[in-house]
Amino acid sequence: MTTEINSVQGAQLSNGILGANAEIDEETRDDIEVLEPIMQSEDNIGLQSDIKKLANAVGISYQKEDTPEEILISISEELEAQIDDAEDNPQALSTLMGYYRQLNTLDARLDAIQFGESKIFDAMNLLSQNNRKEFGL
Repeated sequence: MTTEINSVQGAQLSNGILGANAEIDEETRDDIEVLEPIMQSEDNIGLQSDIKKLANAVGISYQKEDTPEEILISISEELEAQIDDAEDNPQALSTLMGYYRQLNTLDARLDAIQFGESKIFDAMNLLSQNNRKEFGL
């Protein structure tokens, strides 16, 4: 049984899409380039900035390579400790509860962004699989 390779498959083979780069075809690579600005959108960058501002307000230090999730966990742990220490100070408790509300809002925003990113990548993966089936790759 012989297999014919059409011009699209031949171009993909010659461009090295198969082999080391078999998991990302050209169309998916184009989709990724289109979606990169979304991943670095104002919402995402603004969220990271807001998380760092809250960390500074609470007194948490963080490293440049810390993920937003790691910073949020540190903030949560610190707030819990500060709330325990401020039981007799209503003004401090009020301030800390405000920080805690901000923490919950930031956590929800992060979850929403991650959910959206997950759905985008799921759709790209499905598109890639469909392209492979269509082109017999």
